[in-house]
Amino acid sequence: MMRVWSVFVLILMLAGIGCQGETEKSGKSPDDETTNKGPEVPQPIEPAFEPLAPPTAQEIENGWVQLFDGETLFGWEANDAGQEDAVNWTVENGVITADSGKPGLLLTYVPFADFEFRCEYRLAEDGNSGVFLRTVPNPTNPAVDCYELNFCEVHEGFPTGSLVARKKGKQPLLNADQWVPVRVIVKGTTIQAWFGKEKVLDFTDESNHILKSGRIGLQKNQGKIEFRHLALKPLGMESLFNGEDLSGWRVVPGSKSEFQIKDGTIHVTNGLGFLETEQTWADFVFQVEAITHG
Repeated sequence: MMRVWSVFVLILMLAGIGCQGETEKSGKSPDDETTNKGPEVPQPIEPAFEPLAPPTAQEIENGWVQLFDGETLFGWEANDAGQEDAVNWTVENGVITADSGKPGLLLTYVPFADFEFRCEYRLAEDGNSGVFLRTVPNPTNPAVDCYELNFCEVHEGFPTGSLVARKKGKQPLLNADQWVPVRVIVKGTTIQAWFGKEKVLDFTDESNHILKSGRIGLQKNQGKIEFRHLALKPLGMESLFNGEDLSGWRVVPGSKSEFQIKDGTIHVTNGLGFLETEQTWADFVFQVEAITHG
C-alpha cells in the first residue's frame, strides 16, 4: 500500500514540475490563460404577450362562443375546397395550421353582425395572413367585400394591424414566429383591434360599402400560419327569458309537458311538449344552457 502511495505522490510531483517548467518557458501563468467555458447555452426567450386561453365557464355564461373545438374543423369550411392546389388546412395539438396551397380562406359557416372576436396566431417570418371580418365567401376587393385585418410584416402599404385598403395600422408590429393574441370589436360601422394589450386600430367605415354582417375568415396567403383559441361573443343580443315567468313564450297546443319557473330556470316535466317564442326570427345566433335528467 505504501509503495503505491509513494509512486502516486512521485507522479504528482513530476506532473507539478512539468507544469512549472512549461509555465516558466511560456512566461504565462495559468491565470493568464482564457478559461474554456464551452459553448454558451441559449436562454429561453420570454414571450412578448400573455397567452390566451379558451373561454372560462363565466365567459361562456356571459355569451362567449368557442369557435374551434381544438380537434376538428367542425363549424368551418374552406372557400377553395376541392380546387387544385387548395390550402392544406389541418388540425394538430389544438392548433389550426396551413403552409401550402394558393391563397385561401377558412370560413365560419355562420355570418355575424356585431361581435367581439379573439384568437392567437403565429406567422412564419416573411409570411402573409390575416383575419377577414364580415366577409363574403370569396372576396376579391378588400375595400368592398370584407374588412381584412392584416398579419404581414413585409406589406408595404398595410402592415400587420392594418385594415387592407381601408386604414393603416398604428405602427409596424414585428412579431414573427411567436404567438400573438388578437382582440377585435366589430360594432356598427366601427372596428377596433388590440394586439396583446396595445390598441393598434380604430376605424370607422364612412364609405359607400358598409358591410353589416358576414363570415369570419382565416387567411393563408404566404408562408406558414397557425391559429388557436378562437372565440367570439355576439354583441347586442336580446334575452328571450326574463328568469321570472314565461312572458314572450307560449305552449304549443297538444303538448303534455308542464313548464315551471324555478330558481331562474325553466323546468320541463311530464312528457313530450313544446314551448315556442311568440315572436318570429330570421337570421340569428341562439345560445342556451340546458341539462337533461334521465
